[in-house]
Amino acid sequence: MKLQRQFEIAEQRARQRESERRVDLSEVAKQEQKANQMGYGLYKIKKKNKTPFVQMFHENIDILIKEKYMTMNELGFLSALSPFIAMGSNAVKHPETDHFMTITEIANVLGFQRETLSRTIKKMLDKGLMYEIVSAREIKLYKRNVNARPLFVNPEIMYKGNKDEIDPMLCDMVMEYDYIEKNKVLLEWKVWHTHDQKAGKILSRSTYLKYKKQSKKK
Repeated sequence: MKLQRQFEIAEQRARQRESERRVDLSEVAKQEQKANQMGYGLYKIKKKNKTPFVQMFHENIDILIKEKYMTMNELGFLSALSPFIAMGSNAVKHPETDHFMTITEIANVLGFQRETLSRTIKKMLDKGLMYEIVSAREIKLYKRNVNARPLFVNPEIMYKGNKDEIDPMLCDMVMEYDYIEKNKVLLEWKVWHTHDQKAGKILSRSTYLKYKKQSKKK
């Protein structure tokens, strides 16, 4: 099976899982009517500051594609991965167990061969499309990572949560290892965070450059 076809199937499966998790509102309406007849009522719980969907920064994606920095296969993989992106951290987690997913688990869920997916993720890590946290101690002791490496999606491509309250650790990681910028691919929207701020945010490039210039003067 060709890689492109694998991505298409994975994306279809991801959409199906997302659909299965949705509430059947017609059934809720029926149950509400029954509850009302018995003197009870149903109400919707409002969750503040929650964004249940992934925001994709299309201007940045267009630039990455036009500059041939990100392939359509890589974009398709991120799209298929979106149901597993954790709220607020952009970490790749299992939605039911909330644990970081290994490459093997991702491959099994999305229907990929592990070796193929491992190569894809390795390329995306090298380009800064995704990030990982590695254990320096494990590498020193065993010359490799022994335990699962937490994987994160670059929030300048897509982010699940409030774009004005981005996880500070994620921002710092992207800003310190900004491989996209170092390769002279200049995105229209950039993450920004300083150590005196509780959270980071997505800024327009002009504002980002302004803040960056100001920070160098301090």
